[in-house]
Amino acid sequence: IVIQEKLDGANASFRRIGNELFSFSRNNPLSEENTLGGFYDFVKGLDIHIGEGLIFFGEWLNPHKVKYQEHAKTFWLYDIYDTVSKKYLSFNTVENIGELLNLNVVPVFYQGEYQSFEHLQSFVGKTELGGKLGDIDTGEGIVVKNVDYTDRFGNQIFVKLVTDAFREVQKQKAPKEPKILQTTEQRFVDATVTEVRG
Repeated sequence: IVIQEKLDGANASFRRIGNELFSFSRNNPLSEENTLGGFYDFVKGLDIHIGEGLIFFGEWLNPHKVKYQEHAKTFWLYDIYDTVSKKYLSFNTVENIGELLNLNVVPVFYQGEYQSFEHLQSFVGKTELGGKLGDIDTGEGIVVKNVDYTDRFGNQIFVKLVTDAFREVQKQKAPKEPKILQTTEQRFVDATVTEVRG
């Protein structure tokens, strides 16, 4: 798994279509009239040549709840999606491409074998970018990824854990078969998984 810092900014992406780079806020195209606080201009200023089938996802650090004084209005790459294979690329590939293109890459707290839910929780609230929520040094949370894992439908699944200030827990119905024993991890997943944005 890879445990990334979950940054509190604006979800932003860009991709090449033909000879031009296009920028997006989630799935909405940006323009001179709607720049997402300057992200449109950032992308227009990029002098990079990327594959047409790749979408670069990241966080544009517009001020939100968590403030990153040293990194305001900067882009942090966290995923690259291949529209041909319909899969997110490995994080090692993301890091290599990010370095090659001189892009900031989201901070990573841990890469290695999954240890435990408690191990994941130990990173929630940490920040490598000097995040502050009021007077408290904190990050928004973490994102846990294993791009090689897919569910029974072939979808890649990522997990996010957020600090209490950002909790997005969805209450789930009790299982129809209450006799089935669930692990702590499965109960957590059932209570917190949200739809992938992007």
